Amino acid sequence: LKVAVIPGLDVFGNYTWMQSAFDSTGVDCNNFLYAGNTFARAPEHSFSAGFSAKARIVQKLWFFATPWYAWQSHFWFTETNTAGLDQQAYGILNINFGLEMADPDLVLSIYGTNLLEEKYISSAGHWGGQFGIPTFVPGPPQMVGVSVTWKF
Repeated sequence: LKVAVIPGLDVFGNYTWMQSAFDSTGVDCNNFLYAGNTFARAPEHSFSAGFSAKARIVQKLWFFATPWYAWQSHFWFTETNTAGLDQQAYGILNINFGLEMADPDLVLSIYGTNLLEEKYISSAGHWGGQFGIPTFVPGPPQMVGVSVTWKF
């Protein structure tokens, strides 16, 4: 959902409610191994919200800012729903802001991701799990950067 509140200010957001689980039996009437388990990487609840603002400073020069927050509830990394191979609820705060020029067509921006330094796992199980030693991949840490875009 995106709403233009006033010229130069948009508010946006979304919410997802998902209930996913393996059925108890297949079309052949045999029991499923993972009956009742939730699908991998399928949080029941997730949302994101933020705003995008843009204001003219002087002729052919604008300031812009877009902060947003994204959150998701607990989820499993594998269909087996194995304890320890899951991720508790977490949220990430990000921002992108800067200056946009019309002549030359140039954008200077500063961005930040995971600004609250949330610790989370982005992947678990998989190849190492085949050998009884599951792998755990941490989510990206807080990052800040600069971007320059020039259209010519």
